[in-house]
Amino acid sequence: MKSLIVVRHGHYKADDHLSKRGTEQIRALHARLKERIGNASVCILSSTKDRASESAQILADLFGVSFTEHEVLWSEASHPMDSDAAIALIQEHADQADFLILVTHFEYTRWFPEDYGEDVLGANFRGQEIEKGDACHIDCEAKTCTRV
Repeated sequence: MKSLIVVRHGHYKADDHLSKRGTEQIRALHARLKERIGNASVCILSSTKDRASESAQILADLFGVSFTEHEVLWSEASHPMDSDAAIALIQEHADQADFLILVTHFEYTRWFPEDYGEDVLGANFRGQEIEKGDACHIDCEAKTCTRV
């Protein structure tokens, strides 16, 4: 894995499914990601929540790959983020692609890049609030973290 991309699911409705706006956000995100990724290999891992899984499905369809769901990538007030388990999941899949894409929630997009940078890369990334349908790109070789 050369890069880790942490995606916040798209906008969703009260029933936890993506809204039309959320679908459009993820499609627009794909176009921005495609500029960075080019023809490199991609592996997509998603939270099990509908809004994240549906976002991952859109990305998977557009990249022409499949994705897998993982409970550890689900986070919200009643289901706290587990950085150690997420890092283990990433390490388990790191050899599968040049770009590993995590489709997850606010807590992971806000705080996980800092944890990953410090614990894995020895880098100091400042947390950024990533809006729904946006992402951050962690370049593991350059040890940088930027918004997409």
